[in-house]
Parts: sequence; C-alpha cells; structure tokens
Amino acid sequence: MRVHKCLAFFLSELTKMENLKNFLLKIETKRMRIALIIQRLLMGAKKRRCMSMSKKRLLSIVVSAVILLSFACTAMAAEKSERYVGDSTVNGSIYQTYYQVDAQTRTGVKKISVSGVLYEKGTIGTWQKVSSCSNSSTTSTCMVSSSFNTKPGKSYRLEYSATFSYSDGRSETITGSTSR
Repeated sequence: MRVHKCLAFFLSELTKMENLKNFLLKIETKRMRIALIIQRLLMGAKKRRCMSMSKKRLLSIVVSAVILLSFACTAMAAEKSERYVGDSTVNGSIYQTYYQVDAQTRTGVKKISVSGVLYEKGTIGTWQKVSSCSNSSTTSTCMVSSSFNTKPGKSYRLEYSATFSYSDGRSETITGSTSR
C-alpha cells in the first residue's frame, strides 16, 4: 500500500512539472510570435523608408505588450515557485473513511512535524472544523491519518502543513490544502 501512495504522489508531482513546462512553452511561443511581428513591421518600414503613424502606434502597443508580458511571467513564475530550503514535499488526501497527511524529504532532517485539519462545508456555505490530527518523526518521512466517515453529498477540505527541521539548523514549513 505504501508503494502505491509513493507512486501516486510521484505521478502527481510529475504532472505538475509537465503542466508548468507546457505553460512556459506556450509563453515562449507567444513571445517569439510577437518578436516576429515586430521584425516584419520594422522590415516593412525600412523598405518604404518611412513608417505611417498607424504602424508606429501598432508597434508601440506591441512593444508595450511584450514588456508587460515579460513582467507578468516573471511575477507568475515567482508566485508559483515550489522550491524550498530542502528537497521536501507534503501531501494531503481525503478518503471515504479517513484522511491523511504525508511528508518526506531527501535532505538530512532532525525532525518533521505534520498536521491536518478537516473541514466540512455547512448548509449555508461556511466551513466547519470537524477533525484534526498531528504527528512528528525524526526520520525522513512522517505520516498522520485519522478516521472520519465522510457523508455523501457533503464537501470536505483538508488543510495540512509540515515543518521540517533540517540537520544544518535551517527549518521551513510547507502548507497546502485539498478538497473532496
């Protein structure tokens, strides 16, 4: 059962990396198209020795768009970064009869502490805390799970976190959430 969870976690991380790679390829393709349009506009202007006002206006709009896109992409890349101090991950899952939080690292660790809080969506749309659990470990993996029977037709959200205290004195907390 543990091998199956590791494989599922690995596949989900691989999918996230693939999606990010595809997203960045699309952005690069759009940038190249815009650069080609600018180049064609400039070549057309050189042939005629002058550029009409509408082409100048269009060129300035395109250049502005390229600059704005480069800033936006940089900001999005900084926001979506999942690189941390250590090579560590945390994952939460909600099943029909229980929920769990798994944390692991490849970096030397003194201690890992994990916790999870399960919320149920009420009839008026507010989230109510229904269960929580926590655990700690001095090995490279730590898991905590708790029994809870989910009700059909109800929505659940698991908020989880893991604090990694590394051997070199640094530490970090990674948080996340998942819904069902």
